[in-house]
Amino acid sequence: MPSLLSVPDEAFGGNPSDDSSTPRVCILENVVDIGKNAFGKFITCRAEFSHLSTAKSLPYTDAKTPCIITMPSTFKECTEDTTGRNYKVYGTKGTYAETWANENGHEFIEISQETALLQDIPMKYTDETQVLSPDVIGFNRTYQWYGSFTADNTAGEPIEGATEKAFNPADYPAYPYYYCVVTSTDVGFDPVEIRTGVTANKVAPADYTAYNQAVAEANAINRALYQDLTALDAALSVDVSGLTASEQATVDAQTAAIIAALESLQYKPADYSNVESAKAKIPTDLSTYTDDSRKELQAALDAVDYSLNITEQAQADAYAEAIIIALDGLKRKPTEPVTPEKPANPESTTGANPSADSSADASRPQAPEIPQTGVNDAQVAGAAFVILLSLLALYSKRREKTNF
Repeated sequence: MPSLLSVPDEAFGGNPSDDSSTPRVCILENVVDIGKNAFGKFITCRAEFSHLSTAKSLPYTDAKTPCIITMPSTFKECTEDTTGRNYKVYGTKGTYAETWANENGHEFIEISQETALLQDIPMKYTDETQVLSPDVIGFNRTYQWYGSFTADNTAGEPIEGATEKAFNPADYPAYPYYYCVVTSTDVGFDPVEIRTGVTANKVAPADYTAYNQAVAEANAINRALYQDLTALDAALSVDVSGLTASEQATVDAQTAAIIAALESLQYKPADYSNVESAKAKIPTDLSTYTDDSRKELQAALDAVDYSLNITEQAQADAYAEAIIIALDGLKRKPTEPVTPEKPANPESTTGANPSADSSADASRPQAPEIPQTGVNDAQVAGAAFVILLSLLALYSKRREKTNF
């Protein structure tokens, strides 16, 4: 059916039998001109025009029922006297629509984000048959619905194909939140965006994929290996089951809490009791052992890393074994033989040396004591010399007798 561009005289006058007590709504966005008495005496609460240029009549209203009328920038003239009618004229500031409204005593309202949203969408989407449909006043309106993961009507992404005023989330991909951006474009002026509030999806369930994975990882750990599990147990104890897509943030936050608790877990330290037991066997005095064997032991001691955790227990036990091996390899220094001291006088071996070890003498059998004659060594030597001279003299006399 072609769009109506011109409204003839008495076009919507109606029949006498028509109920005139119910206010009418006239959506005539493409109409350019209106004839005389086109709306009759029926009370009208809404009349929308996007291309109207001239009008010989406009909708009737009374003092009790205000009529919302959109007057575009193309509006140039109205020949009917509308003074006193209860009109709320929506339009673009600075156009003839504003002038006409002021001259006839009508309220003029500039279309903007603050004024054009007459009926917002509900805060919750709770039924799959529920249709969302905002009431936004404007010119040549277009609609684009958005899905968002947060309750923010600027953070979503456009839903492909969702470009009608009426929108049922069940027909499109599930998001935690939805909202609509309505664009009003008055001819010759910049578009005006009007954003609805957000509606929470209480039908689609939240996505538990990441949460279930985190829980499975937490349940799979060997609890005996870790020092403190308080934070992890606290994160796991929070019940986030049965939440909807609009509560996805709660599920995600708990998932993050579990992952953070897992990442903060610390292993118990390794058991170094075998190392300490091996160290206790080290002799107090190592000076009697060779340098090389002492160095081997010290190297084994220096190699011990005391920062190991329980998963590295085998390495800690290996340190203890290395110390034991080094202990078994300790070698004593060789003992040097004691050389007895030679006496200054050979005769001192007869017992005349007064400095001899009395204890050694006491342990050996004592030789019989030779009686002392009172003759000293010099006297003995002199006597021997005299005897020698006598023998030489006697030998000389015998040779003389033989020669004769």
